[in-house]
Amino acid sequence: QEEIHFDEIPLTSEEEAGPCAVIVSHGAAINALLSVLSKGEIGSGRTLLRNVCISTVKEFDDGFSICNYDFVEY
Repeated sequence: QEEIHFDEIPLTSEEEAGPCAVIVSHGAAINALLSVLSKGEIGSGRTLLRNVCISTVKEFDDGFSICNYDFVEY
């Protein structure tokens, strides 16, 4: 059985102090969210997410930004 490793994505002190949410879902729902947040540039119909991948989204005063998606290191 193949072992999967993830790199740690460090948080800034501001991020550590603020609220955080972890969403676990099927790829179709995550792809739909990525599509909405990227105005169709990535996500549904454009992006194939691998199993157990991590996508990181941050909230800013003017909206949300996708930091990375489909992140997994084997």
